[in-house]
Amino acid sequence: MKYYRNFLLKLAAFIVGVCVLYVLFFIALGKIGSLDSRSVKNFLLTHTINENRIIVESGSNSFHGINAKMIEDHFGKLTLNLGDYAGYPLKIRLYRTYKFAHKGDVVIYPLEYRYYMNDVAPTVFYKHLLSEIYFYFDNLPFNEKLKVMLQTPASYVFITGVKKAASNLKKLFRDKLPKEFDLKATLKEHRGDYLYKGQLPQKDDMKVPCDEYIFTKEITGGRAAISEAFKENIKLMKKIEKEKGVKFIFTYPTVIGESCYDFSGEKGVEFKKFLVELKNYITSNGFEFIGDFNDSYLPDRKYMLDTWFHANPDGRDIRTKKLIENLDKSNFKNDLYADSLSNSSISN
Repeated sequence: MKYYRNFLLKLAAFIVGVCVLYVLFFIALGKIGSLDSRSVKNFLLTHTINENRIIVESGSNSFHGINAKMIEDHFGKLTLNLGDYAGYPLKIRLYRTYKFAHKGDVVIYPLEYRYYMNDVAPTVFYKHLLSEIYFYFDNLPFNEKLKVMLQTPASYVFITGVKKAASNLKKLFRDKLPKEFDLKATLKEHRGDYLYKGQLPQKDDMKVPCDEYIFTKEITGGRAAISEAFKENIKLMKKIEKEKGVKFIFTYPTVIGESCYDFSGEKGVEFKKFLVELKNYITSNGFEFIGDFNDSYLPDRKYMLDTWFHANPDGRDIRTKKLIENLDKSNFKNDLYADSLSNSSISN
């Protein structure tokens, strides 16, 4: 009996040891694998914490569809466009906000509809987790880090992650890693907006009708409904609002092209009902949801860059102008305007 007890204790100790080593290995891979990654958006967020800011965050609809400098010029307050890829879960964005935002910051969420219905990370998220987007993982509390580790496919750790770390170690020893950003120089050129270099060819997304693309592919359980994941994220937002004093404003995503809000189709009634339920749910939880979906909708394809969610500069500026108008009607209007730009990095 004593033998079996000792065996079980040793087995348990071995398993715990392996788990601890895996956690350390995972984190080390991420630290090394991200050595050559330079995110302007993340740099601006983490190095302007002494500023009161307007922060726009969502997927690529904001990256291409919001002109942060236009918002900044109107309100006189440093404005950052953190829009990147809609496949990155809202929860990891919120934990980054929890760490780096503060009282005086206003966060605007023109979230893609997937964030409300089916916010499940695609494989590309895990593929780049130990390299270019490691900063998202790095900002998570330990229990959330463990969850992400368990969800990460082994091949992205032991093959993709190891290869990337080995490559970066070579760059490190050869002094080939890119230089860090300089804050003043970066602020002169960047707010996180998309840098337009000409029209792009249409993406394969365009093979799917707009209304199907922005709604149908995100439906789970056979209907358009607010997910439990988003309800949990609302709780986290309340925590951030209470503990950090951050203000949140929701609005609709930028969408371009005909039939995006055509409610005459098979699930048209359901989609329209979802939009009403969505706004009601968010406002009933104490958050502001500004505007109407038409305020961010550009039916004419001449305003499209390459897909339904991506506006070209003309479309972006039309959308941003309307957003500013709605922000001026917001309950947080006074929080959006800067009292003074003195001693501010954006005035230099």
